Amino acid sequence: MLLTGCASGSKDDARRAADEDATKGAVVPGAEATHIVAEYFAKTPSPVPTPTIAAELASLVLTSGVGQGGAPVDDLTSVFSAGRIYAAAQISHLVPGWTVQAVWRREDGQQVSESSVEVSNAVDPMWLSFAWDVPAGVPPGDYGVFIYVNGELLDSLAFRVG
Repeated sequence: MLLTGCASGSKDDARRAADEDATKGAVVPGAEATHIVAEYFAKTPSPVPTPTIAAELASLVLTSGVGQGGAPVDDLTSVFSAGRIYAAAQISHLVPGWTVQAVWRREDGQQVSESSVEVSNAVDPMWLSFAWDVPAGVPPGDYGVFIYVNGELLDSLAFRVG
């Protein structure tokens, strides 16, 4: 019997080619696994972005009193004497656990009062009221009340004392 063959390259080339083939994984099991997954399992859906919730102010009113549900009983633009006034804010998209704060300031920026409410049961929209007891002898001038939600300024209202 006579065996003949034709080859090019050296014994080292043959060994290098054999080593390369030995390090390659089997192709068929990977292809079968891909086919099985595609046939029996649904594709993973793309994640839907979570919407950012932001509080929205519908109304901010300076008032001498609050009625049912915290709504203002009147709308003031100025205060002429000592007594209690309120900033009534109608806010939407509040979440339980959030803090709503009112900061009362003179026109020079000096803080004269502040109060805050932690939202426990959010109704959309909801009225929140913040009182300031205007002291006797308060200097006349321009003042403002600033409404914050979780430390972020939502809006402000200017008014006059005296």
